[in-house]
Amino acid sequence: MHALAPRAVLRFADLLLCDTLGHARYFQRHYRTPKERCAVVPVGFDDTLFFPSPEPEDSRFCVAFYGSYLPLHGIETIVGAAWRLQAENVRVLLVGSGQTFGVVRVALARGLALEVVPRLDPASLVQRLREAHVLLGIFGTTEKAARVVPNKVYQGLALGRALVTADTPAIREHFEPGQHLLTVPSGAPAALAAALLELRADPVL
Repeated sequence: MHALAPRAVLRFADLLLCDTLGHARYFQRHYRTPKERCAVVPVGFDDTLFFPSPEPEDSRFCVAFYGSYLPLHGIETIVGAAWRLQAENVRVLLVGSGQTFGVVRVALARGLALEVVPRLDPASLVQRLREAHVLLGIFGTTEKAARVVPNKVYQGLALGRALVTADTPAIREHFEPGQHLLTVPSGAPAALAAALLELRADPVL
């Protein structure tokens, strides 16, 4: 495809669906897409798979992340938090693989206790996620991380689990931190570890 084709499609489409206002503004700024041709439609989730389920029977506090390990996911922040939780008897479950998975390999080689599972089909993924008390969103510091709400946020909340993600403008478009989910600064492993311990100490929260 010619390099100009995507730009032309974004600029001249009759309607451009965007997951957040931040993404809409990005297309308006970088591709000159007219504002009136942008519509914001949240990503959402498949409610035949993602629906509330009871807390896991295993009493050991479990935190889970899944994804394709894009830079915007901030896996280094998750691994950094896991290092800080080593002495706290917290089970950290990571599902998937991808571009930044090397961070996990290095941590495993250095002795960090992580439960690592390869990419799963949707039904199997949901079964594994039901083992967790808390699910994780994204924590990257890229520009894109600040303007998206990933599907894992909607899916995690749909499962009826507490969820922690980075405090970004996109998140605040759709959710109220402290009410719908917990947020921490982007790229802040110490803050993430503290939020997870706060949730473990306060089952009502």
